[in-house]
Amino acid sequence: MRETVAKGIKISFACAMSILTAMVLGLENAITAGIITILSIGDTKMATFRVAGKRSLGFLCSMALAAVCFYGIGFSTLGFVVYILCFILLCLLLNWQEAITINAVLVSHIWFTQCFSLELFLNELLLFIIGIGFGILINLLLRKNNREFEALAEEVDTAIKEILIQMSRQILIEEEQVFRAEAFLELKEKIAKAELCAMQNYDNTLLNKSIYELEYVEMRQKQGMVLEEIYKSICMIEMLPRQVHAVGEFLRQVAEEYHRDNDVENLLQKLNSVFESMKIQELPHSREEFEARAVLYYLLKQMEEFLRLKNEFVRRQRKHKK
Repeated sequence: MRETVAKGIKISFACAMSILTAMVLGLENAITAGIITILSIGDTKMATFRVAGKRSLGFLCSMALAAVCFYGIGFSTLGFVVYILCFILLCLLLNWQEAITINAVLVSHIWFTQCFSLELFLNELLLFIIGIGFGILINLLLRKNNREFEALAEEVDTAIKEILIQMSRQILIEEEQVFRAEAFLELKEKIAKAELCAMQNYDNTLLNKSIYELEYVEMRQKQGMVLEEIYKSICMIEMLPRQVHAVGEFLRQVAEEYHRDNDVENLLQKLNSVFESMKIQELPHSREEFEARAVLYYLLKQMEEFLRLKNEFVRRQRKHKK
């Protein structure tokens, strides 16, 4: 809430400064500069620069089209409508939709005066430059929202840890259902929020861009898909062989040691020990036990993929820091 209010104050200040600057320069329709500033402020720095570029090109094309239409057809309603039609079609073809409103307003000033003088063109050009300039300036003051991403990432980590705990309990219970299937939907929603925040933070960084947050989200997305496959494997187990206790205990251990900077090397070693232990145990005595142990083995291989994703992520980040 505090950051939203602060952003609103910054935008209002930039709007006021645009109008005052235009008034000091003695420009006609000075309030237009403030409106352009408001419309020029994007959600991120990069978005603002991209929009500013499109609107700048749109401004040049808009003025050229206006000159052709007004001098070819006249400063009439028909002339303005033809200009609007041509300009909108041009913007749609070139994906310059953001340029339509601002430039149409600027050209309307020329249409109202019924002339296209150099003085009037410079007036509209300065209004455009002032409005866009203050929009860019205020966006340069926007910072990465690191605290929000950290909070969202913590929510994702907690959700994954809870899923692991629930699955470790579920695998030890043959009949009672303790796992909440909606936990995966909640995890996806939390990851989606973290992804949006990470993308905004990336676009709000002009120099020394870091893809840590984006890679973190990607890693958690992949882990989430693996967890869903693990849960499907758990649901396939129709009987509980004695090996299930080792698997359930391992899932619980992963949940307990689950934190941001853990490279899970110890967990991978523990998993390898579980595999070796299963290899030397006596063969199944029934088809049901064989099938159940096969599912457990496949489940552990999925856990290996889950841990490998985290291990590669941490190692990659450590390498980047060197």
